[in-house]
Amino acid sequence: MTVCGKGLFFYAELVLRHALTFWNNWSHVNNNNNAGHPSRGNIRWARPESGRLKLNTDASLDASTESMSLGWVLRDHEGVFLAAKNMHLQGIYTVNKAEAIGLREALSWLKGMGMGGVDVEMDSQNVFYSLSNPSFSSTFGIIIDDVKELTSMIDNVKFF
Repeated sequence: MTVCGKGLFFYAELVLRHALTFWNNWSHVNNNNNAGHPSRGNIRWARPESGRLKLNTDASLDASTESMSLGWVLRDHEGVFLAAKNMHLQGIYTVNKAEAIGLREALSWLKGMGMGGVDVEMDSQNVFYSLSNPSFSSTFGIIIDDVKELTSMIDNVKFF
């Protein structure tokens, strides 16, 4: 613990962790420039092929509460809503880890429901590209390996 003027206390390690998390998240957003994404104003939900399902996943971070929220929506090929789920987890996460954990939890849920033939759509290029690359040693890599393993247990999953 460190004393900081006017009798205020703070934990240097906690401040450093917050700063690093903020920096990682800021860098992710600002250095990737949304490469590969069309103009945000023109993005529309696209139906999967007839007979397939569409699973959209996303994650959000809240640095003020040191938590993240995960969510996913499942629709059929006509766009009819089938199910949705969300989760709230405590902890400090990077954008990449949060998106990967959200995908892992959504696939675990899908597997538990016994569903397959699904197109999974996410907004994280880093997670998307990591799924088709060799494993690597990091926390993020371990989560991606979990996603790959879950994918192998579900019939006919495609990522977009």
